[in-house]
Amino acid sequence: MRTDWQSVFLSLLIPVVVAAGLIDLAWQPTQTGDAEDLRLAVMVLLPFEFLRIVVMWILRDAYNAYRGPARAIKFFLVSILVLAGIVLFIALLEMGFRDLFAALSDPAIQRLIFVPTLLIVVDGAISLYSFRGNGRIAAARLDAAAEEAWDWLALSLGRLLPMAGMLLVLFMVVRGSEAWEEDSRRAALLFLAVYFVGKGALFAHVYSARFAKTGLRVLAAREFVAMLYFGSDRVERRNAEEQEAKKVAERRTLFAQEGGQH
Repeated sequence: MRTDWQSVFLSLLIPVVVAAGLIDLAWQPTQTGDAEDLRLAVMVLLPFEFLRIVVMWILRDAYNAYRGPARAIKFFLVSILVLAGIVLFIALLEMGFRDLFAALSDPAIQRLIFVPTLLIVVDGAISLYSFRGNGRIAAARLDAAAEEAWDWLALSLGRLLPMAGMLLVLFMVVRGSEAWEEDSRRAALLFLAVYFVGKGALFAHVYSARFAKTGLRVLAAREFVAMLYFGSDRVERRNAEEQEAKKVAERRTLFAQEGGQH
């Protein structure tokens, strides 16, 4: 069981490039309208990250029932269309036809939603078309990556973001800064950069030899579980730990069988 370095590199490539762009943008002079653009981007990012996780679950199911590229791609695309229909229906109920049409016609919304969504769908279809391997192994890795993405999003929003906000306020008060808007914008961009790098590292881990040997996710460690479920009911936390333990056992069995065949 070796580390799949090609998949590790690809898992890190886009998050690192995005993070580098965010860091570079953070140190650029503030332009008129930057704050509004950043607010819109963050508002889109949250549901988009959730959508990305759902797409990963769909891909997981496609790999788990893999019987050739044609059937897998058909299952994937039909599932995406159903998901798109559900999202549009909910948006229609919440916004109304006129506001929804106006939002979908907005060039900024199209750049932030349609283009990345299309890239995700095309990437998923290409990966299914070119796949040659054990579908259950690929499904196990995707399931772990999706769980990591979900936990990382929850950890970032529920724990790291409030901590970063308090540190930012303390820093600006101590420094006596008067450029609150500029410092807040810079801190938000740097936080997003850390978020993307962290997510990329978590995705890369599922292709490591350590994961193949142990089946353990990074954010399933007790320290992270304690942070994620801080203040929650003990029964909820125990159920989460038991479910993860079952998945770990299944992953170990799968990877052991795969290793025994080589």
